Amino acid sequence: MAPAATHTHDQSEALGLSDRIIVLNKGSIAQIGTPRAIYNQPENEFVADFVGTTNLLGVEFVEKRGAGCLVRLPNRTLVEVGSASTNVSGADLVMSIRPERILVALEGEVPENLVRGSVTASEFQSGMNIVTVDVDGSPIQVETRSSVSSGPITLSFPKEDVLILSKSA
Repeated sequence: MAPAATHTHDQSEALGLSDRIIVLNKGSIAQIGTPRAIYNQPENEFVADFVGTTNLLGVEFVEKRGAGCLVRLPNRTLVEVGSASTNVSGADLVMSIRPERILVALEGEVPENLVRGSVTASEFQSGMNIVTVDVDGSPIQVETRSSVSSGPITLSFPKEDVLILSKSA
């Protein structure tokens, strides 16, 4: 006997209780998968934005690099992606990175994918600092245990945590 199907609009409940999730967009199936796959490997911008919190930035494809690629942010910063998650030859691409996957680079460190910005807000929630960083007019949300003050900051995007997705219409 097949398990009973249920529906919910509560994302935490869906991710915590489900073994498979169907994400609908305007009556069409956007993605079907396990909660972990839906969260960690969304197939497009809509799914990434709908499930959990993510940072979405328009990017320009630069070149293929093994299984991944190199993309350019609007501020001209180059970001290396560990594996391309879509057909990166398209023109309408977005970079998705979850706030908890972004690292605050410490002085003297030289991690990959450095992006400079300015802290515009910081709020303490449930043991984490939720920090908003302005990167050339694009707000980026970061979750960190580190205490962060207003002013200049350098962020790092680990290449294995960056996704390149097709832009939703």
